[in-house]
Amino acid sequence: MSHHVRRLEWRVHIEDENRVDWPSSIPFRYLLPNLERIIIHAHMRPPSSYEVLLDAVYLALPMVRLERREMPDINLSFDMAYTFSGIMFESPFLGNITTEDALDEHELVIRDVMADEEFIELAMADELEIDIQAMTTVLLRCARAHEQAWFEKLQRNRLARQRETAPDQSGSEDGQDQQAEQS
Repeated sequence: MSHHVRRLEWRVHIEDENRVDWPSSIPFRYLLPNLERIIIHAHMRPPSSYEVLLDAVYLALPMVRLERREMPDINLSFDMAYTFSGIMFESPFLGNITTEDALDEHELVIRDVMADEEFIELAMADELEIDIQAMTTVLLRCARAHEQAWFEKLQRNRLARQRETAPDQSGSEDGQDQQAEQS
């Protein structure tokens, strides 16, 4: 039956306990010789701290190796979701920043990391020479490149929420004008 499998989808939950080991579950060509497409649904913790941010390195590393070394002719794609939803932090200028506010930008950062030449070079090193600290430096550089756009998006979202919840000023002024005319 393994010869008939052309597409493989699987969900991976990346956390402290499994972030190093999850790549060993990736099926190699000899197990599924006619595999054409792999879709990874990655469930990760929101990047609320430096320790959790490292999960992105452990997601990107095996995917780069898979695309570049083990299965270069495979169509590999991934999408992300967080393992929980909620408020990540509060800001007096931006309001409550939720996991939903961070997800799209986090995925863009990971895609940039996977395309980064320095990260690719680090990922392709021999297993014993893997430098997680250097990979984390690349991740942080890519994340910083997205900060300004993300904060601008958060500001736009906050303004939109304020407009939605603000009372209709034009309607109340018209109502006051009509009351004054009636008096």
